[in-house]
Amino acid sequence: MTPDIIHALENLVENTAGHNPNDDAEIRVTLDEDPDGVAIAVEDNGPGIPPNELTLLERGQEDVLNYGSGIGLWIVTMVIDEIDGALRYDASDDGTRITLRIEG
Repeated sequence: MTPDIIHALENLVENTAGHNPNDDAEIRVTLDEDPDGVAIAVEDNGPGIPPNELTLLERGQEDVLNYGSGIGLWIVTMVIDEIDGALRYDASDDGTRITLRIEG
């Protein structure tokens, strides 16, 4: 694993911990490997990513009227783009699952 991936995972775990107000907060990190590469998922049981932030992340840019509340997920996006990986957000009121896919 490259240092950039470690930095991206640290950001995901920190974001997950910092944005989960539940008394029973959970963070799960899983790694699935197949012949084409690996998928690393970070899941929580928090309130989910706000819809406006999720839209910005999926669109890949901010502007003066539409912007996110931090840079952690943007750092993850930049790291994954740099290594030609893929990033998927699955957010709901019951939590969020962010999956990093790295071909290899």
